[in-house]
Amino acid sequence: MIEIIGGLLFLFPRTRTLGALVIFPILIGIFIHNVIFSPSGILMWAIVFMIWLWVVFENWGKYKKLIE
Repeated sequence: MIEIIGGLLFLFPRTRTLGALVIFPILIGIFIHNVIFSPSGILMWAIVFMIWLWVVFENWGKYKKLIE
């Protein structure tokens, strides 16, 4: 369920920053699962992770406010 909420937040520009924060632990879980059980899925994970990185760097100013 949280994957759907994170994905919906990720779709809209206004809530994309929050969506990226929600999706991050899910991406880490997918990575660990792929490393242990299904190494052939690493390529798909890498593509999704690159999209996630792009969104994070695009909105870095918003994340910087959270850190300060």
